[in-house]
Order: sequence, then structure tokens, then C-alpha cells
Amino acid sequence: MRGSTTAGDGLLATALRAFERRFLARALRRAHGHVGDAAAALGIHRRALERKMDAYDLRDAAAAARAEAGTPGPRDCGNGSAKSADR
Repeated sequence: MRGSTTAGDGLLATALRAFERRFLARALRRAHGHVGDAAAALGIHRRALERKMDAYDLRDAAAAARAEAGTPGPRDCGNGSAKSADR
């Protein structure tokens, strides 16, 4: 019924959040932890993906994917483009 609130509304929202978190984590793994590449594959802006990563606590997942792939992260490049650590 349109406009009604039921206990199922919470279940759907929970399921959608869980799906999005898994979907984003998989995109980060496929991109070897590179946020820009994952965002491009998802068709969203890199900053939008970063906000979602913060919301779903996926920063560690990106770092783990980089480590597994043996690729440097933004703080490991040594080119002065590192983001501040207090972010």
C-alpha cells in the first residue's frame, strides 16, 4: 500500500544498505583498491564513492585490496599528493 509504514520498510532499507556495501566493496577489489578506477567502473564521481566509503566504513577494504594487489596507496606514492591523515 502506498504511503503506509510497516515493519518491512526497515528490512528493505537494511537489505539495500547491505547490498550497496557489498557491491562497492567488490568494485574496490576489482579496481585493486584504486578509488578513481572503481568510481569510473560504477559510473559515479570519485568523491561520491569516497563519501559512500566513509558511510559504509570501506576505507580499510580499499587499503586491503591495494595491499593484496601490491599497489601503492595515496600515502605511498611519494609524489606529495597524499591526503591529510586527519581526514
